[in-house]
This record gives sequence, structure tokens and C-alpha cells, in this order.
Amino acid sequence: MLIETPTEYMKISLSVIIPAVLVSAAFFTFAVSKAVKARLAKPTTGTEGLVGEIGTASTPIAPEGKVSIHGEFWNATSDQKIDAGERVQVIGMTNLRLKVKKIE
Repeated sequence: MLIETPTEYMKISLSVIIPAVLVSAAFFTFAVSKAVKARLAKPTTGTEGLVGEIGTASTPIAPEGKVSIHGEFWNATSDQKIDAGERVQVIGMTNLRLKVKKIE
């Protein structure tokens, strides 16, 4: 409707249309790429965020003890004997108690 008008002053100039389209396309490309990146990112909180993390045994774990992960102390259990100071990896969590294994 505004492209083919009987008078010149009612037309939209290409110098207005092209920058508007380019700016809109750049904005939506940026927004969609950030949304996809956030969707595919590894969880950083909750059970999913702790599984796979590496920490240090604060007390001997035989079969229960405490571990330090990200500066936080957690109750932990393990199927193997772990001495204080050894590095451990979280393999699961139930009722706020971490299941850990010794890193060789």
C-alpha cells in the first residue's frame, strides 16, 4: 500500500526499509541464539548441577562422612573407604546426601 502510491511523498524510501529490516533481523538472530544457548547449557543448580562435580573429602568417608564442593560442606556416602583430603567425584544424590567415589 505504501510502495505503489499516486504521490511521491506517501512512498516509503528504501533507505528506511533496508536498515529497519537489517536491524530487526540482527536483533532476532541475537535473541534466538542466546535462547538456544541457554536451553542447551548444563544445569548449574540442584541435583543435576552437582552430579559430576569434583570435591575434597573433609572427613574420612567409611561409609559416611563430609565432603567440600564449591566451598560448601555436604554429607556424603561411598561404597569405598575414602580418607580425609582425597579428591572425590559426585555420582548421585538422595535426600541431600551425596553419593561419591574416589578419584584415582
